[in-house]
Amino acid sequence: MNLTRVISLGGAILIVTVFFVLPGFAHANRKRSINICISNMKQIGLARQFLKDCQPDVNEFDTNAFLHLSTMSNEIATTKILVCPSDTAKQPAIDFKHLGPENLSYQIRCRTNLGEFFPDEILMRCPIHGLAVFGDGSIRFERKQQALFPH
Repeated sequence: MNLTRVISLGGAILIVTVFFVLPGFAHANRKRSINICISNMKQIGLARQFLKDCQPDVNEFDTNAFLHLSTMSNEIATTKILVCPSDTAKQPAIDFKHLGPENLSYQIRCRTNLGEFFPDEILMRCPIHGLAVFGDGSIRFERKQQALFPH
């Protein structure tokens, strides 16, 4: 009888422990995913700045941005950074030759005269996390307008 109580108590403690620990892991994974997304967007934003003269002057977010990103293959080391880690619908392309809309999570604005002269203009956004890269190089949550990593 005492052994049964000990096992029941041990099981209850295990269940309570799991109940409190699992949400912490989910929160840590979400923060990790956002940090990877921010890193990806910084790298794409830098490559975009290097090649801004090679892009057409389009004011809207370009649905064919993957065509412009293929010209950045010398600036971007891998196509993996073009996919947000939380985007389960998109997969990284094998290489830049095989890059298509199904390999790009981020919405990119392909206008050449945006940048440091228009610090409040959005250059790129992640529709999953609500993050945006602004002309001054900062990354903020679009809804909150709160700077995460000012350049």
